[in-house]
Amino acid sequence: IELRLARNAATAGDVWLYDPQSSILVAGDLVTNPVPFLDTACPDGWLKALEEVAATPFATLIPGHGAPMDRPAFDAWKQRFIGFLDCARGKEKATYCADRWQDWSVGGTPPAYKLRVLAMIPYYVERIRGGELDKNCPK
Repeated sequence: IELRLARNAATAGDVWLYDPQSSILVAGDLVTNPVPFLDTACPDGWLKALEEVAATPFATLIPGHGAPMDRPAFDAWKQRFIGFLDCARGKEKATYCADRWQDWSVGGTPPAYKLRVLAMIPYYVERIRGGELDKNCPK
């Protein structure tokens, strides 16, 4: 098993594991559902960490929160993350970013999951726009 460390991503140091024999990647909090938990995050560092995860030849990804994912599900999650950061750094209403994240969700989403997304995304948009997450990124 390969032990990897992503610095300044979801937290100051996120450990993730890859087993080349089984092609299973355990992502920890680099991949979470229903949304990325950005409370202690450096968004650009997180994106860099997701690029490293994407470059790994896994078949199954175990997220820190949520059900296991295959490669296409992870790729979709990563694209939603990129789109969310773009939206959060833009001028659209925070609720628009939540609607966009929800629109990008794959498959039938339970109503309780949708309510959590609609509550959490605007909170994180405001933290990004307010510069609160900048302190988590190296200068």
